[in-house]
Amino acid sequence: MSSSMCIKLFNAMTNKEVHPYTFAGIPVKDIKDDTKLQIVKCVCKYHGIERYDIFKVTRKHAIVIPRQVAMYLMCKSKIGYSEIGRYFEMDHATVIYAEKRIQDIIDTEPDFKQQVEDIKQMLRYTKK
Repeated sequence: MSSSMCIKLFNAMTNKEVHPYTFAGIPVKDIKDDTKLQIVKCVCKYHGIERYDIFKVTRKHAIVIPRQVAMYLMCKSKIGYSEIGRYFEMDHATVIYAEKRIQDIIDTEPDFKQQVEDIKQMLRYTKK
């Protein structure tokens, strides 16, 4: 019997809905969604842009860099490229490019590295 069939049978017998992928009783999907939202909120607040702006289809530098930083931080949070791409309604290759580009900038510009560290610190503070 497959695991999905076992879950369906258990649900039918107990009238309880059990999510097969949970952490501390919270579905993993919800934890990842919360992490993505927190990253977007912190990046937008740091860069002084509205949350909806980061999802706009635009090449404006003032929007592209914060969006790429958000993608980079999501990658570092162990969220998959495809999932991040779906979140921003972009291709996973765009996420890979953003991660590489932000890492290159961090490696060459100490000021930018400090900005990313500041955002990471904001994230640590908001998670408490």
